[in-house]
Amino acid sequence: MLLSENGRLLGSRFEGLRSSVNGKRFSPASPALFSFNSPLGACPRCRGFGRVIEVDYRRAIPDESLSIAEGAIRAFSGKVYGQSQRDLLRTARQHAFPTEKPWCFLSEEEKAFVIDGEEGYVEDAGMWYGLRRFFRWLESKSYKMHVRVFLSRYRGYFTCPDCDGVRLQPNALSWRWQSKTLPDLYGMPIAELGAYLKRRAKPVGDCRVDIVLNGIGERLGFLEQVW
Repeated sequence: MLLSENGRLLGSRFEGLRSSVNGKRFSPASPALFSFNSPLGACPRCRGFGRVIEVDYRRAIPDESLSIAEGAIRAFSGKVYGQSQRDLLRTARQHAFPTEKPWCFLSEEEKAFVIDGEEGYVEDAGMWYGLRRFFRWLESKSYKMHVRVFLSRYRGYFTCPDCDGVRLQPNALSWRWQSKTLPDLYGMPIAELGAYLKRRAKPVGDCRVDIVLNGIGERLGFLEQVW
């Protein structure tokens, strides 16, 4: 028997689980569910890596001392995508946007206008689409080699927003032992985890469970000695 993330007793691993709070059903647990190396346990968004590759706007706008008119948006420099720079300047004039002000002095609303585009954006209506939509459009063309090369200059690794870097899918994180999820446990220092298990993980009289507990304790002891 295990607890859900809200502490409610749900059921056993043999019969599956059903939340007593919202009625949501969970599949019976299996070892693969708790492994980010398995398709069953890995976070769908990052595929178990804990990080995602996305556009890094710090690379797209590397020098914040420059203004929009001075070419602060590096991705719009050059002939290939220079039209986007002209589109931005054109719509900026319509909105009295301060194109001569350095990027670092722009307000959050002004930066959002550049990155996210005009509110209520309609395609092909002469509106500013924003740096974000510009990159999405490029990603739709990533079957072209030169586009992939261009995008690689502006991408970076970020902590996965869905699993917060713990690499497991949501159902795996719904299981807790002693109020701790699996990432809570493997995130603890070796010595601290070993001591914690000695205090909390007591033999239960089930041969299979006791063998596993002893094995975990022995491995942690060995790691503590060689660390």
